[in-house]
Amino acid sequence: MEEFAVAMDRVPIDLLPDPYLVLGSDGAVLAANVHFDRRLLRLPEVLAWLASTPDTAGDVSAEFDGRQRVFSISWMACRWQGAPARLVRLLDVTKERQLIELAETGLRVLEDVLDALPASLLLVDGDGRIISGNARWHVTARANGLDLPNAGIGTSYLDVCDRAALLGSAEAAAVAEGLRNVLAHRMLAFESEYRITMEGSDFWYRLIITALNGQPGAVIQHVDVTEARREQLAHLAALAHFKAIFDGALDGIVILDDEGQIISANAAAASILGRTIDEVENGRLTALVLPEEVAVMEREQRLLLAEGAGRGITRVRHRDGVVCDVEYVGRANVVPGRHVMVLRDMTMARQLERQLRQSQKMEALGQLTGGIAHDFNNILTVIVAQADILLATDAAIGAEERDGASEVLRAAQRGAELVRKLMAFGRQEQLRLQPTAVDAVVLEVANLLRRVLPESIAVRTDVPEALPTAMADASAMHQVLLNLATNARDAMRERGGELALVVTTAAGSANGSAPSGAEPPAAQHVCITVADTGCGMSDDVQAHLFEPFFTTKKLGEGTGLGMSMVYGLMQQMRGRVSVESRPGAGTRVSLQLPIIEEAVATASPEPPPEQAKHGHEHILLVEDDESIRRLSARVLRRAGYHVTEANDGDDAAECLARRGEHGAEPFALIISDVVMPRGGGDRVLAAARTWAADSRLIWVTGYAGSSYDHTEVHAPCVAPIIQKPWTTRELLGGVRQVLDAPPNIPPETTDHERPRSH
Repeated sequence: MEEFAVAMDRVPIDLLPDPYLVLGSDGAVLAANVHFDRRLLRLPEVLAWLASTPDTAGDVSAEFDGRQRVFSISWMACRWQGAPARLVRLLDVTKERQLIELAETGLRVLEDVLDALPASLLLVDGDGRIISGNARWHVTARANGLDLPNAGIGTSYLDVCDRAALLGSAEAAAVAEGLRNVLAHRMLAFESEYRITMEGSDFWYRLIITALNGQPGAVIQHVDVTEARREQLAHLAALAHFKAIFDGALDGIVILDDEGQIISANAAAASILGRTIDEVENGRLTALVLPEEVAVMEREQRLLLAEGAGRGITRVRHRDGVVCDVEYVGRANVVPGRHVMVLRDMTMARQLERQLRQSQKMEALGQLTGGIAHDFNNILTVIVAQADILLATDAAIGAEERDGASEVLRAAQRGAELVRKLMAFGRQEQLRLQPTAVDAVVLEVANLLRRVLPESIAVRTDVPEALPTAMADASAMHQVLLNLATNARDAMRERGGELALVVTTAAGSANGSAPSGAEPPAAQHVCITVADTGCGMSDDVQAHLFEPFFTTKKLGEGTGLGMSMVYGLMQQMRGRVSVESRPGAGTRVSLQLPIIEEAVATASPEPPPEQAKHGHEHILLVEDDESIRRLSARVLRRAGYHVTEANDGDDAAECLARRGEHGAEPFALIISDVVMPRGGGDRVLAAARTWAADSRLIWVTGYAGSSYDHTEVHAPCVAPIIQKPWTTRELLGGVRQVLDAPPNIPPETTDHERPRSH
């Protein structure tokens, strides 16, 4: 440093701006300028540095004026008064060093922050060369197999993209172009998304290039968006799944806003509401319901928002005028501000419900009327038999008394006819089902109608040849057709018209709104259609058509039992009846009867000749009705029979057991009611099999339906049946015929061998 020596004695030292002092070659202080604080020479740290005479400048930290200070000490050779010396600058740089330390600390924190970011960050200069990258970039570069030294630091990012573009990567070409635009300040930022496939899995990244502010270069971010992309794909799949369910649902679905406006609707909803989807969407549900339903629907929508859920039934009118019942179930705020409502067309279900209620009502009415008729039948049995006995007696009675008895008998017979109608409605009349030629019955009735109907009514028949035989009661069919013809005549009374009787065969069940019976229709049947061109009926009239005592005729012109009798008889014959009618368009009644598959014989006693009606045999009479039991015993005893009476099935069983245990001769005949409150016909049959197997059996019943189990009564076994009300001739004739025949009490049988009491 000798060559740089300065003759300081010729330069005023006080002119120097910083603190300076001149040291001699022996370390003695030769001079100091006015800026130098001589107290520094007392600091050991300073003295030690001055004594060491280092070749380079350095910092000395020492406590001075109560604070830790940093001094920068440097020197240069000089001459002082002709002798070698050193010019030393001792500058307080405490503030500068603190600022540098703060800057370095901030830089380290910034690097830590950048390294902690989830994105890979690169800093490139104005030429696109990578200057630095955060820790995430280094990790990602290694994980992705980036074949660049030092993770590409110092490499041109543009060159890497251009090489990939030459190999056919459109994404790399787009990134290179975007980076050039950002570096040239033609764009403030550039974004792109790319996919990397590793080990069979796809990973997605978003690339963001942002220009540096105030200097050339840019920041490049690579953000891993794989999870977000997978969530997006899952969301899109769920959305597609929901849309498939929404569009394909059989129930209607509408989505409403808080104002009740329909935001979205599926095809089923449009169909249920009778509109197109475009007509339903952006409209209001209240605009599609009937006017009388609007206020109710508005209130229900308010309740839906207040309570969070709701349900009900409303009525809507389709564009073609058809009115439908629509059930709705709502759920509020499935997402905030959106409310879902599920719609279901309940028109057919409510029609079926009404039909079911009608059927149940008819069944209840049938049970009621049948029970009343059965009890009345027992009363008529006594009246008819007593009048018959009175008229048949040999005792001399006056003409006036005989006329009175005859009038009683005729009145009782009219009552029996009324009971027959009531029991036909209740399906409790005893019909004789047998193979019946339906064509012959229809033609016979048609010929009768041509003679009795007014000339203004033409009777037309359409009966094909070779019709199959149906299982029916011919007399009941006559009654059914005559009742229908009577109603048709009244419907065409004013203007006349045509009454058509058409017979066809068909397969399947009948359609119609009439109540159905407990058993399904036959798979194949004969169909008799009775159609008129009269005034027709309203829906309200049809709803009550089969109810007993319902009539639209004037007072005194009808009993209201005609159609209920038709219904009851058809049900008892295992048939169906359905009605189609409109006001002013006539009425069409369809009767369906099952086609016979095999002949079924019915056991029914035929009265023998008059002289064979008396006897002397011992008869057990089982009847729970005391008046009928006394009357029956009286008639039998008058005919010479010995009679033992039993109050019910249990009483009869005890009587049979006593005779059997004492070895008495068994009864020649057992006459038993079928349904009794204490031990019915089954109890009697079981006792007879045990104690009187060689006896004979006759069933007596007033109906074929049961008010206890709502099904038809099963005769406990095959045996002759006498129907109440009976005459003395029928009772005695049946008794004599059975007594003259072999014993008929069968052994134990299975259920399928037990016939019904038809």
